[in-house]
Amino acid sequence: GKYKNLEKIIDKHIHQWFKLNKTLGETALEFRTGWQQIHVQLDSAKREIDERDKIIQTQRKDFENDKDQYETQLKVLESALANSIPRNSTLDKFGLRDDPIDENYELQSAKKDLKLQEQEYLKLKNENQRLNENMKILKSSSNDWQQTLMNIQNELSKKEDEILKLRWLTQDLAEERNGLEAKVQQVSKDPHFV
Repeated sequence: GKYKNLEKIIDKHIHQWFKLNKTLGETALEFRTGWQQIHVQLDSAKREIDERDKIIQTQRKDFENDKDQYETQLKVLESALANSIPRNSTLDKFGLRDDPIDENYELQSAKKDLKLQEQEYLKLKNENQRLNENMKILKSSSNDWQQTLMNIQNELSKKEDEILKLRWLTQDLAEERNGLEAKVQQVSKDPHFV
């Protein structure tokens, strides 16, 4: 009787041992599978971060190049500006101050309005392009990445605005210079000019 009972107890223990082993095996397998998935996700995230870092570095280099080009253009334009403005005494000498009213005043006024409208259009076009780029960035990626790209895009847009303003200034100066040269030539042909 004693051994019969002992046999049942041993049998029960063996059964529980196999059950425990099976449960531990399944848990270990689930843990290993979960760990492998996390490892794959981490690798993928690391690759994505590396790629984004490379893109940001490239964009920073491009931005630095654009900035250098902008500064060079600015120096050239400042030099052109310095050389384009005649001294007040030159204007007085040839009597070129306070021009008489042009006969085609309306035409000049219309040209001026058209030029202002064109400048406003170009400014708005530049701003629209900047906003479109920001929208593309917002639709595509994560927050830090978005912010960095948007900052770079906004800086580029500011530089483009500055370049537009400098281009208009140069055009205005060129027109003014051409007008002054024409008047100087006109005055110098005058027989009363000494």
